[in-house]
Amino acid sequence: MSPKSAEILRRISDQIVAVDHAGMVTYANEPAALFVGTKPADLIGGSYLELFPAKGTKFEDKFRLAVEGQVPAVYETSEANGSRRFEVSLYPSRDGVTIWRKDITSRRSSEAASKERADRLWKVLNLMNEAFGLCEVVADASGSPADYRFLEVNQAFTVLTGLSQEAASGRTLTELLPHLKDQWLDCFRRASVTGDPVRFQSQDPAAGRWYEVFAYSVGPGHLAHLFIDVSETKKKETALQQHEQTLRELNENLERRVAERTDLAERRAFELRQLVEELGHTEQRTRMNLAQTLHDRLQQLLVAAKFRVRGLPYTSASELVEKTRQLEGLINEAIDEARSLALDLSPPVLQERGLAAGLKWLCRRLEEEHGLKIRLRTEAGSEPATEDMKLFLFQAARELLLNVVNHSGVSEAELTLERGIPGYLFLTVKDQGTGFDASKVIVRSPTGFGLFNIQQRLELLGGSVTIYSTAGGGCEVRLSAPVTLRAAIPPRILQPSEQRGSREQQPANSAGQPIRVMIVDDHEILREGLANLLESNSQIEVVGAAGDGAVAVEEARKLRPDVILMDITMPTMNGIEATRSIKSEMPDCRIIALSMHEREDMEQAMREAGAIAYVSKDVPWDELNSVIQRIVTG
Repeated sequence: MSPKSAEILRRISDQIVAVDHAGMVTYANEPAALFVGTKPADLIGGSYLELFPAKGTKFEDKFRLAVEGQVPAVYETSEANGSRRFEVSLYPSRDGVTIWRKDITSRRSSEAASKERADRLWKVLNLMNEAFGLCEVVADASGSPADYRFLEVNQAFTVLTGLSQEAASGRTLTELLPHLKDQWLDCFRRASVTGDPVRFQSQDPAAGRWYEVFAYSVGPGHLAHLFIDVSETKKKETALQQHEQTLRELNENLERRVAERTDLAERRAFELRQLVEELGHTEQRTRMNLAQTLHDRLQQLLVAAKFRVRGLPYTSASELVEKTRQLEGLINEAIDEARSLALDLSPPVLQERGLAAGLKWLCRRLEEEHGLKIRLRTEAGSEPATEDMKLFLFQAARELLLNVVNHSGVSEAELTLERGIPGYLFLTVKDQGTGFDASKVIVRSPTGFGLFNIQQRLELLGGSVTIYSTAGGGCEVRLSAPVTLRAAIPPRILQPSEQRGSREQQPANSAGQPIRVMIVDDHEILREGLANLLESNSQIEVVGAAGDGAVAVEEARKLRPDVILMDITMPTMNGIEATRSIKSEMPDCRIIALSMHEREDMEQAMREAGAIAYVSKDVPWDELNSVIQRIVTG
């Protein structure tokens, strides 16, 4: 092969392999070598079939055809595991065969998806009550639309006209519906020429029917139309025109409905004002409770810690260890108080893992604090798409379960989240407690988020609250919330900006070398403090840091650290997604989850993403140091 030809093939993104008549490789370009996982020079002299194994390969037959017949051959094949498909072209020459492998996985997937969408669309069209037809424009000598040839019709078309798909396909409007062509052709031409939809009504005297027709252009040379039988509507319109009394009754009915709607609007406006006022009170109460918690607990702990710090210079060496331990205890209490406050305001598990995980956390929390055992059932695919609705349903569930704690007299309850009628979620809380007369229930709550607010908010959104209860017969409260459900989202993995094969792999940690650590946390002060502690150990070297998950993925690609300390809650990309991305590219990298969250909430998610350990941020330094060295040395 000439240098010029080799240079051209080197720049081609498809896989190019040249073999001799025995099927042994004599040339391979860079993409072909990358596919095998080696360099081009390493492929020379190897067997093509062994280097590029395929599922159900046709290579031998096509190769023989190309060599013996000296004619090109083309076939499709897939990898042995079936994950990718290739179009393989064989071009014979005097010295052997040049094999051109083009990855057509995406193209075949797109074709399959397009066919699936077309089949799905056609199924929908066949379920429609409206008759549907797709036509090809038949132009005259001047290029103007003269007639329309049917390509497809649905089942409703067959029901209304008596013409099946087989009878209609390939025939023109003039041939199929001659008694309607004069009315329809003019409107069809207008839609084809202007590109604007045209709506009209047409009478079929022969069948005694009226049709309402919608015609619209669907691209050059094609027109689609829908039509429905409106004969009954026409009869009613005629009857209405003939009866003045009917018109007066309709007018009176309209006035009555307007009055009802006006009354409903006034009541809704009053309820909305009440809700706004209640929300204002709720916000004020929340602020007061927050201020009281900060003053009574957190501030007192911090002031006490400050006093202890001021006393350290006057402490003897023998007492310093004990004083330091007491100071650390105060700081840990402050951390626990701050964590508890943050959880009460907005549980991180709700934001990071969704409503189902948030409800699971709520059930565990209520059992720990109030002894209420809750049987939770969440249906797959019941995750709301909006954050507002997710938070509302979480708060509603908490309020309803607290009602069980305070009023039912039992220590067990059921909580269910499931899909209801299309477009709605059902959240149900049920207990076998004392119950009450549902018609006399008091829906206001001193917490500001009682049944009163739940009911008003849901009604304003188009939902409802249903209560089933009798004295001594337990209670069941069902919320019907209008929602858009969130589609399943595949795990997010950042793609590298360059091909992974062009980046040199850093050598793994070995004996005598310091452990290379990267710190990922969105708080700079914590990154700096943690780095200072780690570098006090001569066996650890902090090689980098990042403030969010996306930056962490890029830095990890550059630095190739032995260990990454990964925070969970971060902007742009959280620690779970960042861990998944890094482990997909660097499976040997050890990732330690480092978080303020409760262990039960996030540990499973981080381990599923690839983390090897989970450590709280307030863990003693020597324990963190021990964890890092243990996971590296084994």
